[in-house]
This record gives sequence, C-alpha cells and structure tokens, in this order.
Amino acid sequence: MENNSSSSGGRPSSAVVLRSHSWRPPDDNLYKINCDAAVCSQGNRVGIGVIIGDSNGAVMLSASKTIEAGYSPSLAEAFAIHTGMQLAADSELLPAIVESYSLSVINLILAESPIRFKIGLII
Repeated sequence: MENNSSSSGGRPSSAVVLRSHSWRPPDDNLYKINCDAAVCSQGNRVGIGVIIGDSNGAVMLSASKTIEAGYSPSLAEAFAIHTGMQLAADSELLPAIVESYSLSVINLILAESPIRFKIGLII
C-alpha cells in the first residue's frame, strides 16, 4: 500500500508502504525509512528501531531506543514511525517512503478523518 500525497501540519513529506516479505531499495532519489517497535510483555518498556537507506541499498542512518513507557503495540509502532520520519527530516534524508509491518497504524496515518485515540497525538 502506498500513498504519495504530501502531508500537512508540519509533518515531513513522505509516503507510507506496508512491508512485503523481502526488502527492496526505494526508487532513485528517494530514501526508505524502515521502522519497527517491540513491547515488553512484563514491565513498561518499549524498544524502537529505525534504519534509513538510499536507492542503492546503503544504510544512511540507523537508530534504536528503549523507552520506559507502557505503550500498546500500535502506539509503539506509531512512535517508531514518527521517530523515523523526524530523524529523516532532521538529517535531510528526504523525500522518503516509510515501511512498516503495522497495517493498523498505516491505515490510521492514511485516514482522512481525525483520530480520537492516544495514537492520534503521535500521528
């Protein structure tokens, strides 16, 4: 699934792609932001990871972070996507597409109606 429309509200311009089974580099002149999150089943910890690659498959930036928070899996995935987009913008690695396994979060990002959940604060 891909959306090539520009975002608004000060968010970096990017597209969102649901991950397939094998990684493919983005088209020329694009970067790909791969994001993932893991929620600890015991305790209030979340791990997020971000890798940004170019059209040649080279890793341009990678980051990981552990957060002391009781996020749901969807909220953790949304935070990982937000972090990846912010890192890409801060590092001038745009335009970019975002790749994530979380279909529910992707659908919320692509939705045109306001989000009335905690996750809406991140998206």
